[in-house]
Amino acid sequence: WFHELFRALSMQVQPKSPGPKEFFRAATDSLLDAKILFSASRAVGAVYLGGYCVECSLKALILFRTTNSKWHIHVESFQGRKGHDLERLRRVYLKTGGSIPQNISGAFRRVNSWSTDLRYRTIRVKMDDANEFLKSVELIFTWMERQF
Repeated sequence: WFHELFRALSMQVQPKSPGPKEFFRAATDSLLDAKILFSASRAVGAVYLGGYCVECSLKALILFRTTNSKWHIHVESFQGRKGHDLERLRRVYLKTGGSIPQNISGAFRRVNSWSTDLRYRTIRVKMDDANEFLKSVELIFTWMERQF
């Protein structure tokens, strides 16, 4: 079944340059998956996908505030390690003229330690820590959702 699923997904036509909708959908899916993993006591996976939710939400907001003709500039900057840097993405969002309320800035400070390196580590994340992290992710996501 896995091979059939992989083949079906690889045959889907993907847009050349993802837009805000695609990034927002990825953020929404990541948050849901993070909650499912958390409910199964899979803290590392929950934190990893929670951080990915914030990353994709920021990318969606950046593109939402950018004219279509300039999307490629940002999409190219989303590649590689710097494309996963939440602090850098937050600064790019602010440069587009966006603003972040104080309570959301606090939530960003709490999730700023996130890194894609989590996918390679066998570290343990306490469920209490994962819960606090995901609370911040949900606060950020709910605020971001209202920006569209």
